[in-house]
Amino acid sequence: MAVLHELDRTDSVVRGRHHSTWVATLDRLRARGMDDAGLELLLECMGAAEREAWATDGVPTAEYAHRAAVIHRRRRDYAAEVEVLERWIAACPEPRDPYSRLAVRLVKARRLLATPPRDAARSGAVGSACRGSRA
Repeated sequence: MAVLHELDRTDSVVRGRHHSTWVATLDRLRARGMDDAGLELLLECMGAAEREAWATDGVPTAEYAHRAAVIHRRRRDYAAEVEVLERWIAACPEPRDPYSRLAVRLVKARRLLATPPRDAARSGAVGSACRGSRA
């Protein structure tokens, strides 16, 4: 039988409130395009959800990690996206679902991270073959 850890009342608290009460604020920040503030709050909520899951032998909510990953992808910061997704997966108890939404996203993020940027892959003669002259 698994031993449950005692949940400290502050383990799941972010800025004085339970992490789940910040979802509406996160929605507003996303709607206003305030990614910096949203990302900061998302990472705080993610930490609180991880601590809560550890204390209860549960799975941390995936929503915070997913939203943070979306922001990082939009910024083309694939390394940060991979880091957030790996952090969430590491916080999940065994056995982990390799087909979860975030595990699948992690595979794609790693692929994007390993792919050179489009501009670096182009040569100076890009498009010249497409502009061929007509005889």
